[in-house]
Amino acid sequence: MPDYGTARCDFPAVAAAATLNRSIQRLLTLSDETRVFLCHDYKAPERKTFAWESTIGGQRRENVHIHSGVSEADFIALREARERTLDTSASWLNAVEGFFAILTKRRLKRGVFKGVVDLQAAINRFVADHNQQPKPFVWTPDPDKIIAAATRGHQVLDSIR
Repeated sequence: MPDYGTARCDFPAVAAAATLNRSIQRLLTLSDETRVFLCHDYKAPERKTFAWESTIGGQRRENVHIHSGVSEADFIALREARERTLDTSASWLNAVEGFFAILTKRRLKRGVFKGVVDLQAAINRFVADHNQQPKPFVWTPDPDKIIAAATRGHQVLDSIR
């Protein structure tokens, strides 16, 4: 919501804040009336109720992190400073959940294990093999595709009003 700023950008990538800023700036090119539905709301302390909908115009005018006049350098500095104060468990937990999903799908789902020791050995082999070629997570969504999807959604919403 505008009074609480922007989403987290603690992706394990060097330019996470810059990537988030570029994506936000592309979204801000949409018309002021474009409705924005948020996944969740942290609810700013001074606001009494939770909110889940805003507009591009409202974000552009009132968002404490991205309102008119905030430069990319200022946004990046603000986000990086804020990220250092936030709990990192969410991004860490997502990475762990993703790893366990891969482990389950590639090694455990159809495996046959004669006991706990056999299961542990299979997991240890998988981890050792997986770590031979580690790949860092890099945020890759294309802002143009996000804008196109938002535009399509806006058109659908307009057609059913």
